[in-house]
Amino acid sequence: MATIRVQQNLFEYLKLKLSHKRTKKAFIGSLSIVVSKFLALAIGLVTTAVFVRYVSPEQFGLYGSLTFLIGMIPVLDLGLGLSLRNKLAVFYSEYEGHANECRRYFFSAHYAYLLLSCFLIVLLCLCYRIVPWAQLFNTNDSQIIREGSLSYVISLIILVVGLPFSISIQGFFSFQQTQWNSFFELSKSILVLLFMVILILAKADFVLIVCSFALGMTLPVLISFFVFLKKRQWRPEPIDIRDIVVNVRELLPQGIQFGILQFCSTLVFSSQALMVGKLTGLKDAGEYALVQKLFLILTIIHFAVLTPLWSAYTDAVASNDIRWVRKTLTYSGWFSVILFSIGSVFFYFFGKTAIFIWTGKVILNHWLYICMGIWIFLSGIVNCFSVYLNGIGKLRMQTVLFVVAALVYMPLSLFLGNRFGAVGVCMGGVIAILPLAVANPLKSIMSFKEFDGKTANESLNNMLQSNNT
Repeated sequence: MATIRVQQNLFEYLKLKLSHKRTKKAFIGSLSIVVSKFLALAIGLVTTAVFVRYVSPEQFGLYGSLTFLIGMIPVLDLGLGLSLRNKLAVFYSEYEGHANECRRYFFSAHYAYLLLSCFLIVLLCLCYRIVPWAQLFNTNDSQIIREGSLSYVISLIILVVGLPFSISIQGFFSFQQTQWNSFFELSKSILVLLFMVILILAKADFVLIVCSFALGMTLPVLISFFVFLKKRQWRPEPIDIRDIVVNVRELLPQGIQFGILQFCSTLVFSSQALMVGKLTGLKDAGEYALVQKLFLILTIIHFAVLTPLWSAYTDAVASNDIRWVRKTLTYSGWFSVILFSIGSVFFYFFGKTAIFIWTGKVILNHWLYICMGIWIFLSGIVNCFSVYLNGIGKLRMQTVLFVVAALVYMPLSLFLGNRFGAVGVCMGGVIAILPLAVANPLKSIMSFKEFDGKTANESLNNMLQSNNT
């Protein structure tokens, strides 16, 4: 009877919490991401396990380094997508009165992306000829140089083609329809595995397999764009070039800050394998990438829960629901500490066994596991509070600290990497993000004082007009 009573009380508690519309949408969004991320993670583990056994250690190192460049693709939009996301999220609570504005901003950004995509494709074609690939890959093997340069350039071109259509991702987040993004993200993993298995059975070469990864990631993006338009009952419509310029110019100041944040954070968080490859060779880069992928499972779980909160924070502040913001940020903070503490300890003790079962490789560098655990914990704290600060448009301090972190990270990781190898590169990342792990929580706490005593209209105006502090 006591057990039944506890279950009933728990059910009533959850029902009460989810009766709040914003909380309910955030919960549904988080749940959909958690489910899709776990399924995608399982598929990704299978994909990596199959791929690492098909290619040489050097080829896998090439692929591990390519993931850094893939992570740079979102940076190429100059932050316009994230700025648009905040703009649409502010209008979300009063959508009926701002439907036309939402549509104009959306298509203005889309057409601007089309022009940017054309420019980037031309630039990538030029890079194929002028980049010193032998120095970049730290090898004189002509086959590795050919495979690496072709796979890098073609894959990036395919991904850039999808850039103008990826704007639908920000649209779904803004309107708190995260489940659609979850579906299309899962579709990417399924397509990548499907393409890879077909090509491996056909004994295709490395370049074709890597390019199929990019194709598998791009096709769902194209489909999601048209699904978003159908859900919003929008049709592609021509917009006067002057209106596009005006709308993009309005989004650009905050977008540039988001772009700098994206670039610097990607450089600090995602370039380690590339750095290790440059310092100690592609084989070590591949091993480093495997250890990092293992710990990044925690980040996948973390972002699955936090991602829907971004636009929810924007909506809550615009609606002056600061009490909801305080409670949600507190819960997410404790969730982050518990997740990364327990997860880092678990992977330190069982990570070596997990990697051996997963890939058949033996990686026994216990100092690398220790440093990676510290790095992933600090990055989790940074990301937890960045989601909130990004949602309410508090970017200036983050931008400055991320620029400093990026400037410090490169020379520091090179210096420590030359002394301690892969562990030194990871140590450089830990030192670089430590100030952000302290400053972001403090800035979040201080931000609440700015909202005390404000009306909903004042909060809305603050979000619309001063989103770049």
